[in-house]
Amino acid sequence: MNTSHYTLTLCNPITGQGLNEKVESAIIAELREMDQTAALAFGPDGICDNDVSWNRYEKTMAEISRRHPFVLFEMECVGFSFTGFRTDYFLDSKCQSVEGSVEYPPFDITKLK
Repeated sequence: MNTSHYTLTLCNPITGQGLNEKVESAIIAELREMDQTAALAFGPDGICDNDVSWNRYEKTMAEISRRHPFVLFEMECVGFSFTGFRTDYFLDSKCQSVEGSVEYPPFDITKLK
């Protein structure tokens, strides 16, 4: 089975500050109740416990962000379904997806040791 690793961060979209721990815990609990795969992926603390195959995470994250329109949900994904890694930002049911890339400098013979 093809799986991905997800990392979820919740913050204030204006200040970038993290949320109150109690509020964040309640939102994560709600997310875990909404979606069985989210419950498998994240522990109660929001830390990724398992790599999972979560094909509908965008729909789930759009819905949870609609329910909490003043919270920015940042979902980092590393896995099979894209070229390495990406980050999705969800705010008030809208999403911005950014694929990451790794660039290496060209070979330079003068740097050989």
